[in-house]
Amino acid sequence: MNKTKNPNFPSKNILDSLLKNYKNKEFNYVESQAILITNDYPNFSFGWKILGSVLKLNGKINESLAATLKSVELSPNDFEVHYNLANIYKEIGNLSDAVNCYKKSISLKSNYFQAFFNLANTYKELEILDESIKSYQKAISIKPDYAKAYYNLATVFQELGKLDDAKKNYENAIFFNPNFVEAHRHLASIKVFYKKDEQFSKIIQIYNDNKTSKEELCHINFTLAKIYEDLKDYKSAFFHYTEGNMLKSKQINYNIENDQLIFKQIKSNYSKIKEFTINISDNISIVPIFIVGMPRSGTSLIEQIISSHSSVTGGGELSFAAKFGASIARGVDLINSQKLIDFRNYYLNNIKRLSKGNYMVTDKAPLNFFYIGLIYCSIPEAKIINVNRNPAALCWANYKQFFLSKNLGYSYNIEDIKIYLSLYSDLMRYWNSIFKDKIYNLDYDKLTMNQEKETYKLIKYLDLKWEDSCLKPQYNDRIVSTASNLQIRKEIYKYSSNDWHKYKPFLNGLLDKIN
Repeated sequence: MNKTKNPNFPSKNILDSLLKNYKNKEFNYVESQAILITNDYPNFSFGWKILGSVLKLNGKINESLAATLKSVELSPNDFEVHYNLANIYKEIGNLSDAVNCYKKSISLKSNYFQAFFNLANTYKELEILDESIKSYQKAISIKPDYAKAYYNLATVFQELGKLDDAKKNYENAIFFNPNFVEAHRHLASIKVFYKKDEQFSKIIQIYNDNKTSKEELCHINFTLAKIYEDLKDYKSAFFHYTEGNMLKSKQINYNIENDQLIFKQIKSNYSKIKEFTINISDNISIVPIFIVGMPRSGTSLIEQIISSHSSVTGGGELSFAAKFGASIARGVDLINSQKLIDFRNYYLNNIKRLSKGNYMVTDKAPLNFFYIGLIYCSIPEAKIINVNRNPAALCWANYKQFFLSKNLGYSYNIEDIKIYLSLYSDLMRYWNSIFKDKIYNLDYDKLTMNQEKETYKLIKYLDLKWEDSCLKPQYNDRIVSTASNLQIRKEIYKYSSNDWHKYKPFLNGLLDKIN
């Protein structure tokens, strides 16, 4: 590389080439260019800055962190490098350092609305919701047409059950971006449509626009289905549920055989895990309550009931068991006693951070049913509640739901849903045969019909003293980020498992005979 007369700076031609290729998204080439520049000009801060950015884009997060830290060292007053560092910390889960770096960036540039926006996102992950709301509002005050900030602010209000505030902010997001399909879908989810209003007309325009992408059409179809369902036009609703699911299925290219393999691995591998069951000598300081079941089986309601108790913190859908336990449960990792001890310590330490001083914490990630064997071999003190629901109602509830998770690909085809349900049922029969009375099998439909009796039994299983608040889960004001955050704010609905009957004329018997 030819150097300029100044040994601390590369030539203008070199920099122009670097920026041109970065703009053209030639990221692998830019990475190699930036490495040469930082080797030849180790005190040139911008070289480290661009290297850190392109390494992050290329998925090399640890190298990106090192380069960005070097850039911060060389240019401590550059607001952008602190922002870049914050984004890296956020991606690797170091949220406290991310907050500090966003704040440092803002201190150097007070009108940096992107930093306020990402600071708000980070506060949301930390469930510091007052600060999250303030930061979104600050971003909006700087950039009043910031549609994404209105949208994210609306989701916080929705998760808090403040639906009027949520509605207002979704509407603002749509005002500044009329084709914001996610905002349309969320707004439709919290509205009741009594007629085809202005929003409906706009959605139809998007639906009929040839420029609308397949991904956007997927959102729009689920939105239209919800609207037609409100209007009791079930034929049109079914059409759009079907089209939306077909689009989603094509996007992810799902194959049920992959899930069938996972279920097989889980069952066949348990005997190896059992050999290394932990013998517990110390008293546990915090007890996890795993609420498992098929998605849409009622796990959110059960968590809302349990976390209404003063001794229980609602953790929501936690990723800890899957993140650390999936490879152990499936036999991908070599199994030994230390692996189970590490799983125990990792899980308990993480939920302790969320406990808010309470003795018990719920984890309602439904697919934790995969890890029941691992859980009882490593955390035998755990409580596990398996939620069952009317099979036909469960299948339909999965089919009509727009899931964000990439692990629920079965849900976009009714035949796949039925197969997945049978796999889950078979696995639960296996776990129940092994652990017998340790697993509490709760019937969602019985609970809705006999709320007081079934709730008493549930609280007794958890070895908790009775509290009347458990009969009024609709008044539990904790944040709920799952698809059920609207239903759980209402009194328990007794006949929800009958809703699928409205679609029987269009299902051609697909859900008539399910065990």
